[in-house]
Amino acid sequence: MGDNNLISVIIPVYQAKANLEACLASVLAQDDKDYEVILVDDGSTDGSSKICDYYAADSRVKVFHTKNSGAAAARNFGVDKASGDLICFIDSDDTVTKDHISYLRMLVNDTGSDIAVGSFEKIFEDKKIEGQKSTSDSIRGTMKDIVAGTKSVYSGVYSDVKKFAEKKLNKEDQEKEDIPENSEALIFYSGNTALEDLLYQRHFMSVPWGMISRRKLWDNVRFPEGTEAEDMGTIYRLFAAADGIVWGGRKTYRYYQRSGSTMYFTGSTRNKAYYRHSREMLIFIKERYPRYYPAALSRHFSTCCQILSEAGSGIGKSLEMHVKKDITLLAPKILKDERCRVQNKSAASLALVSVEALAGSLKMYDKGKRWYLG
Repeated sequence: MGDNNLISVIIPVYQAKANLEACLASVLAQDDKDYEVILVDDGSTDGSSKICDYYAADSRVKVFHTKNSGAAAARNFGVDKASGDLICFIDSDDTVTKDHISYLRMLVNDTGSDIAVGSFEKIFEDKKIEGQKSTSDSIRGTMKDIVAGTKSVYSGVYSDVKKFAEKKLNKEDQEKEDIPENSEALIFYSGNTALEDLLYQRHFMSVPWGMISRRKLWDNVRFPEGTEAEDMGTIYRLFAAADGIVWGGRKTYRYYQRSGSTMYFTGSTRNKAYYRHSREMLIFIKERYPRYYPAALSRHFSTCCQILSEAGSGIGKSLEMHVKKDITLLAPKILKDERCRVQNKSAASLALVSVEALAGSLKMYDKGKRWYLG
């Protein structure tokens, strides 16, 4: 059992010398003081290990050096060493604003959630900044589902935490309330209803960063080791295990998209892993949460589109055949599902004309982007 107030910030480190100090400087500058930093050096050989040891002089920092086993093993190791009752993952080449931890702590505590997820900014190598879409339209899309009763249990959309705490909004008020674009509105999902929004790719992504979660959730959920794309095989299970999830619109995480980052969706082995995890997700959802199966199909369609965007550049003929088959079979279902995102519907429409034409279109769209993040 961990410390009820302590947040354990877990940072897996591998060949991160160029960006690690900027990451740690942002983490150690937090306005929240009740946290520990767990650095798991995953067998780095570029000097990252020395940087970790230097920061170990800070009483908040714990450093562990392990044999290179991959990001999944490093994160699992960090969870095992965590002293806090709240877990926060940060990637070693990213940074956070000074209120990252305090904001997520406020969200999870004030709403009684098991998971709190904040918004983020994506920063490209050319310094271009792209914020997560948190427009009034995207939030109102969620509102419409609430009012229509498409979510079995759902507590609603609120303009701020104070409104949530006061519990003044009913469904009619939610539909009328003015949610300004790029606001810090929050969306609270009771039970595991956020799983559906994760799969529909509205406000959540299949990544461990940008959130905090209660330590108890990780007793039965771990990152699959010995495989790539481990996030894809983990986050939906974490959401399924949660009792209450809150999304907040404040952008406190800065994700840097770099050509050498493991977050890039490229390579035959990595694409095969994404496809395998996605198929496993379909089985998991169909067997345990059949009401969310349409959302799972939408998520799998997105993964197949991302893989198809690399057709002809090393994904392999067998995998290409499988994703084309899945896209063709799913396209009619995607078009009929009103809750699917616009990108998926556009791709489905083109797929019904020609999967080859879709492949060409995806290649043009996906330059510098990851289709499935949306």
